[in-house]
Amino acid sequence: MKKQKYTLLGLVLVVMLFCGCGTAKESNLYKQQVIENINQLEIESGVEVEMSLSEFTPFEWEKVYFFKPYTSKESIKEVIGCKIKDYYYSVSDSDSQIYFIKDGKVVCSLTGNYDALQFRVDYNFDDISYQLDNEADITLTNEDGVRILKVAP
Repeated sequence: MKKQKYTLLGLVLVVMLFCGCGTAKESNLYKQQVIENINQLEIESGVEVEMSLSEFTPFEWEKVYFFKPYTSKESIKEVIGCKIKDYYYSVSDSDSQIYFIKDGKVVCSLTGNYDALQFRVDYNFDDISYQLDNEADITLTNEDGVRILKVAP
């Protein structure tokens, strides 16, 4: 009887492990798809285009949070109210920390510097974070070949 309990417990742990890994892989896939979708847009230099952020995301989400560079993990957790598995330690003004949330969980995070994301975020808000829902529009521009996602209240 004890052997069956341990076998069942081991099986449950293995299933939990694989489920957790699948979620991380899915989040990384989403991240790459969003980056590709943003960078495939044909935007002339100096032109601003207003679009729904949902057009770039191949997944469902309810809210997205933008955090200014250098925002701590504790501050982000306090604002979004859920765990962060892949927190990015921001060390530069060009770093971005963007978290998409659905059902109280991080579905995708766009974190990193310009080289990793291939776009820059223009943080035009006063607080450490800014929240949008999935119906909100954003502004994209191209300044000398650099894609800039403008976030403004």
